[in-house]
Amino acid sequence: MNPRATSRGPILAFVLLFAASNTPAGAESVRIKTARGTYLVEVEAPDVTVRGDGDDLVVSRLKGDEIRLRLDVDRADRSAKEPALTVRRDGKPIVTARRIASGPASPFVDAPGRTVLGSGSTGSAWGLAITPDGKTLVSGHRGFLRVWDLPELAERYNAPTERTVRRVAITPDGSTIASAEYDQSTGKTLGNLVLRDAKTGKVIREFPSIETGLHGVTIDPARKVMVSSSWSEQALRVWDVEKGEQVGTLKGHTGAVGTVTFSPDGKTLASGGGEGIRIWDVDTGEVRKVLRGHMKSVESVAFSADGKRLASGGFDDTARAWDVASGKLLVTVQQDEPVLSVAISPDGKSFASASSRWGNGFFGQAPAEVQVWDVATGKPLATLPEQPNQIFAMVFIPDGKSLITASLSGAVTVWDLDTFRVDQERPKATPF
Repeated sequence: MNPRATSRGPILAFVLLFAASNTPAGAESVRIKTARGTYLVEVEAPDVTVRGDGDDLVVSRLKGDEIRLRLDVDRADRSAKEPALTVRRDGKPIVTARRIASGPASPFVDAPGRTVLGSGSTGSAWGLAITPDGKTLVSGHRGFLRVWDLPELAERYNAPTERTVRRVAITPDGSTIASAEYDQSTGKTLGNLVLRDAKTGKVIREFPSIETGLHGVTIDPARKVMVSSSWSEQALRVWDVEKGEQVGTLKGHTGAVGTVTFSPDGKTLASGGGEGIRIWDVDTGEVRKVLRGHMKSVESVAFSADGKRLASGGFDDTARAWDVASGKLLVTVQQDEPVLSVAISPDGKSFASASSRWGNGFFGQAPAEVQVWDVATGKPLATLPEQPNQIFAMVFIPDGKSLITASLSGAVTVWDLDTFRVDQERPKATPF
């Protein structure tokens, strides 16, 4: 069974060509609920079955082979007559899927310990941010930004954009969202910083475009300053929120800076790049500490709620936890692939790592391993089912009992960590 992807302009239509065989007439119609909506699926081959899994439809034959296909929501939204997905054999459609329920995404539990908030679009999920009280969650995607009310897991709104929302940050009071977005439609990677009202999604201010692109953004709790990082620059850019302009740079890194974040109290800034992690004093703009240990570029950093501990992950295939005041390395976890995202529990006693190749195979997808570690011992506390797509962002819910992940598939998922503790029998759950 050989999958083929074809493109019609900006629309991605999936066509699957099965090996030739006789297909008896007669169709079976089933309703399948996915993270992208509810679909009416018509199956016209008795040797073919279809099931929903996260964002996707999985089409299988009785002989055992199967393929996972991404539903084309943008195409389906334009016309109810135009299917979101078609599977063909001998030139004839044997599976068609049409969306019959849209609107705000609805969370659903599709496996023990796993609640899918949904993606609602073909856009990959790149960034996550959560308020300290756990009431507001922000996710950044290709083509839109989404805000959720927690703990109800209800979608507040979906703000469309023509760009990819690469990173997001939200002020502790939940009032303002900062996003690092990029646009490649002109052939160049242009970076844009955007400030939004978190309650309504209304754009408050857009900052001047950056030709070097953007990789990270953070905003201080007082909503006075934003700091951005870029794959292509060694300096951090400092922006005045009210004036809407760049007011300075922070220099010290000798390589490109992949990630940046304020501490919860706004007094400290952490940035990670090619030569390690720098801890900055926000009042003076001076470097307090340089945390050395990573042998390759640092991709992700995260502060504990009190700002005393920091988690980091990088392309040297390690995740680490640090004491911020002393700069002491507390623990190192060795992985088999680059650590593209980390999160640290609010109490700083555990941290999560997501490791994966940057991109491989079909549409650059590569499997990811997500684990939670004990900072004191370095031993694993929980292991999630293997994910077939990279995890580019994670956050803990403030009680530390759940972890939220953002996947290249577009799915934003809440994981109950007790369900996946290493001393528990793992539930049977198909990952995405």
